[in-house]
Amino acid sequence: MQIIRNYKNIPDQAKNSVLALGNFDGVHLGHLEILKEVLKIAKAENKKTAIMTFSPHPLEFFSKNKKVQLFSFQDKIQFFQDLGIDYLFIVKFNQEFANVTAANFVSDILVKHLKVSSIVMGYDFIFGKNRQGNAEFLKNKSSKHGFGFSQITSYKSSNYNLVYSSTEIRKALEQGDIQKVNNLLGKNYFISNRVIGGDNRGAGLGFRTANLKIDNLHLPKFGVYAVKLCYQNKYYEAVANLGVKPTFAQNKPNLEVHIFNFSEDLYGQKVKVAFIDFIRAEKKFASKEELIAQIKLDCNKAKELLNAA
Repeated sequence: MQIIRNYKNIPDQAKNSVLALGNFDGVHLGHLEILKEVLKIAKAENKKTAIMTFSPHPLEFFSKNKKVQLFSFQDKIQFFQDLGIDYLFIVKFNQEFANVTAANFVSDILVKHLKVSSIVMGYDFIFGKNRQGNAEFLKNKSSKHGFGFSQITSYKSSNYNLVYSSTEIRKALEQGDIQKVNNLLGKNYFISNRVIGGDNRGAGLGFRTANLKIDNLHLPKFGVYAVKLCYQNKYYEAVANLGVKPTFAQNKPNLEVHIFNFSEDLYGQKVKVAFIDFIRAEKKFASKEELIAQIKLDCNKAKELLNAA
C-alpha cells in the first residue's frame, strides 16, 4: 500500500481509483462494509482501491484536548494494508482544509486532483466547511462530474441492537464494557506500542510488568482487565492495569501488564495488548499488603475469564 500525504501531487497510477471516504477511527464492522464495497467495485471495474482519511481527526482538531482515536494511526494504516488497499491518502486537517467548501472538496480534490472513478461512503459521513456535504450532496455531484457513487447503510449488532459506530464504541470503552466494544469492532480492542521503562514497583511487589505509553487515544475506563499480550506473533495470557495508579499518586495514565509464566525482557519491544474482559475499577489501597492481596485476586480472576473466553 502506498501512502500519499499531498493530494495536490498524486502519481498517475493512483488516479482514477475507487475511493472510500471517512475517518475510519475504529475500522469497525461498519467501516469494513464500506471497504468491502470498494474492493468489490474495484475488482468488477479493474480499478485500484484507495482510502482518504484525515489527520488529526476533525473532532480532535476542533476540540483540541479531546481524544477520539480508538487505535493509533499506525495501527489504522496496518488495518488498511491487511485488507489489500492500494493507496491511502492522508489529508492534513488544519484550518486551511477546514475552510474548504463541500463543493470545492468535490471539484478540486476529488475530481481535479484524484480524478476518482467511484466513491463509497458511510451513512453518516459529513464533509466540507460548516458540514455542508453529505451523501445526498455527493450523489448529486457524482452525476455532474461523472464518477460512481455508493452509500453504505447503517448496520446493527444483533447482540446489542446498536449501530456499528465509533461513537457507540467510545461510549462502551468509557463504561469498561469490553465485550460490547469487541462485538462492535468485530475484533479484540487493543493498544500497541513499545515497552518502556517503568518505576519497577510491580517487580517490587512480586508482579513484574511491561509498561506501555498510551498517548493520543480515547482510553477505556481506568481499571484492571484480563488481556492477552502479543509478542512476536505469539499471545500470552496476562492481567493489565490501566490508569494513574492512585495508590502511588501518579497522575499520567499508564498501561502496565503482568504476563503469566513469562520471564523474557520486553524493554524496547513492540507489543500488542488485546483487552478481553473488565475485572474491576481502579482504586486506592491503604497499604502495600492490601494491594498485593488484591493483585493476587485480580490474577486469579483474569485467568478465570481468559479460560472462559
